[in-house]
Amino acid sequence: MGIAEGIKDIVQDIVSSRDARTSEIEGLKKEVRTMRSGFQSSRKKMGSALKKDLAQGAAARKSGTHVMLKDLAQGAAARKSGTHVMLNDFQKSHNKMSTQLRKDLDNFDHGIKIEVAGMRSGFQSSHKKMGSALKKDLAQGAAARKSGTHVMLKDLAQGAAARKSGTHVMLNDFQKSHNKMSTQLRKDLANFDHGIKIEVAGMRQETKADLGEARIAWQGLNRGAKKANATVKAKAKSKVVKANGKKKAAPVKDEPYDMETRLLAAIREQPGGITMTEASENLNIAPIVFRHISRKLLDEGKIRREDDIYFPAS
Repeated sequence: MGIAEGIKDIVQDIVSSRDARTSEIEGLKKEVRTMRSGFQSSRKKMGSALKKDLAQGAAARKSGTHVMLKDLAQGAAARKSGTHVMLNDFQKSHNKMSTQLRKDLDNFDHGIKIEVAGMRSGFQSSHKKMGSALKKDLAQGAAARKSGTHVMLKDLAQGAAARKSGTHVMLNDFQKSHNKMSTQLRKDLANFDHGIKIEVAGMRQETKADLGEARIAWQGLNRGAKKANATVKAKAKSKVVKANGKKKAAPVKDEPYDMETRLLAAIREQPGGITMTEASENLNIAPIVFRHISRKLLDEGKIRREDDIYFPAS
């Protein structure tokens, strides 16, 4: 409370000193305004008198002007002296207030130091008292804590035996369930492996059958090609041209049995697209035979493919 009251007094002194300075400054402003007003009034009067003197005569005007200038000089000196006195008074009061303010601040700082020292002394005294009381309580409760610790250790030992027994039961149950799951997993893996083997064997049989069909189809194509070549050769040999009635013309060149041409023609007959299965059915040839040929036609740009449908190149 002492610190707060001291701060409050200092603030009030500062505010009151500020108000005093403000009042003095306002007084100075008022005096200056009064002086200016008087100067203007006297100036007007002198102007009127000057005009009158000018009307009366040059000599009278000169004399009056000299008198007015003298009065103005005397009034300016008086005003300057009064202003200097006011400034000196203001400086003295300002210095006095500054000195008083510094003194008040020093007293306030000294009072705070005294109060802080008193608070520290009281805190140390209470700290010592609390330390002594705590040591006394600890000494009195040591036996009780020792007894309580013994009881806690006994309870922990009993609980440890119970937890050990429960843990053993849980481990046995886990081992049983683990063994059961392992047996079931091995059984499932064996069934899965057996199923995979059966599927692989079936796929191998299907592939073998497809290869057999392809081989038979290819053999049939070769036989047809040979027969067609023989027919073409026979026709070529029967056609001769007499030259000069003596020499026979050379036989016509053999026309190859072209599977590529047949497949390309089948695709061009279907502008809307055709699958390789449909083409093989139309030509009565196994699809596997056309696989290599279709890849070659795609590379050459003679046909195009969208998904599993083949179209003639546009």
